Amino acid sequence: MSDRIHSIHHETGEILPVSTLPTIVANPAWGSYLNNLGIRNFSRLNPNQLMDKLRVSIGSTLEKAGITGSEVDAFILFSTTFDPYVAHSDLAKLSVEFGLSSAVPYGMFHNQCTNYSQTLEFAQYLLRSKNMKRVLLVGCDVLDENRGDRVMENRVSVYSDVVVSCIVENNAVPGWEIQTVQHSYLPALATYTSAQDIVKFIQDYSRGVQEVVGKAYEATTSTPEQFDLLVTANYNQSVVKNLAELAGIPVSKMDLSALENYAHCFSADQLISLQKRHDKRLVNEDEYSLLLAVGGFVTFSATVLRWKSA
Repeated sequence: MSDRIHSIHHETGEILPVSTLPTIVANPAWGSYLNNLGIRNFSRLNPNQLMDKLRVSIGSTLEKAGITGSEVDAFILFSTTFDPYVAHSDLAKLSVEFGLSSAVPYGMFHNQCTNYSQTLEFAQYLLRSKNMKRVLLVGCDVLDENRGDRVMENRVSVYSDVVVSCIVENNAVPGWEIQTVQHSYLPALATYTSAQDIVKFIQDYSRGVQEVVGKAYEATTSTPEQFDLLVTANYNQSVVKNLAELAGIPVSKMDLSALENYAHCFSADQLISLQKRHDKRLVNEDEYSLLLAVGGFVTFSATVLRWKSA
């Protein structure tokens, strides 16, 4: 029996115009650039609201799945901005609140925008090797604007705060059947710093995308033409079009529905896009999807999913 993703739910903070960001106020041309490429709003979540947002998201996922916390065998938290000095005790309290006391907690924090796909991969490992039935995935990110700028380097996008959750289950429930999760790692990309390295960076970045996509195609014996949908992170339109070209999938098959209002929600973008399609009843039986992500410009992931209603 195959593993399926289902019952996705997400919560955002206040949706605000990108034009209000201090960096954009100081550089209006940057705002025009991002606006022209589809980045217009972002989510800002007050850290004091995080527990409430986690509570709502986890509760909604369990309700959608029609299960209680006692029926979850493990949960995995994934986050780029995770604060271990605060969140450990908070998550333990939520576990008690939802009856997740027998669900062993795990964490995925290192690979930024590919945290979600590594979490999926680890969930599959738990289901297969530990004979588990259900794993709860919970992602949360709240940027500390005193430590980092919301405008990404080279104006690739703008960081948004979000909470997302879902279930990965080894059972024939309606959901996205995981066909494969593939990763590639090119750490040398982190060493390219000078202007002279820019060409090599572009070449190796492109190679990383094509390499991981090639792994996914090989693992599923698929060709780009067979895919109905390509879902990437919510970068600007120029970047996502480039990713589509590298994957060999037409831009017309891309889902950009969350780009304008959400910007880049760290590693939650792809799950949010899937939820939105499901909520709008846009998902078709056997819909074949490729999810593509790049973490920290060094880790690349490609995930292949197929929707099954039963």
